[in-house]
Amino acid sequence: MPLFAELRRGCSVAPARAALDRVLRDEVRHRDFGWLLLDWLLAAPFGPRVAELVARELPAMLENLRTTYAPGWIDGQRSLPAEDRAWGLMPGARYAAILARSIERDHLRASGARHRAKIA
Repeated sequence: MPLFAELRRGCSVAPARAALDRVLRDEVRHRDFGWLLLDWLLAAPFGPRVAELVARELPAMLENLRTTYAPGWIDGQRSLPAEDRAWGLMPGARYAAILARSIERDHLRASGARHRAKIA
């Protein structure tokens, strides 16, 4: 969500801002549903297999997220014209940094805490 909040912060073009407003509202529900589902799966009788699957697959899934949405070449993009920011865009380097922080804080910590609680 920090990524969409940052995109919205610089956005002044009405249709783009409305779209980002909607994404921000919906994203809270999507995030909560995802964690609720994972908690349910981990608590189910097959939870240990889910935990193994998450432990095995999550690193590659998050790396795919990084390389898809923030490939290395965008790190050099440090600025954008004001008219691009008005449409809710941001420089690639900023996008990559926020995505990396979000993956670390929102995905790795939360999934790790759930995994540790399940195996403890």
